[in-house]
Amino acid sequence: MNWIGGGHMGFMWIFWLVAIVGVVSVIYWISKPGIHVGKMQQSPEQPEQILKRRYANGEIDRIEYEKKLEDIRR
Repeated sequence: MNWIGGGHMGFMWIFWLVAIVGVVSVIYWISKPGIHVGKMQQSPEQPEQILKRRYANGEIDRIEYEKKLEDIRR
């Protein structure tokens, strides 16, 4: 008999548990760095920065770097 009378109380606990988990999930999703919103807030890498990174990594040589840098600045 207690189960029938207390059934509504059980559903109320489940509702609040789902609501709290949902709110925590949304806050975690929004605040996670580098994903979704985080990516939108970061400015994209500029062409000169990409070129400098490629030169520093040895992907291109000095002549190619200088030529591409000149092309970018035109």
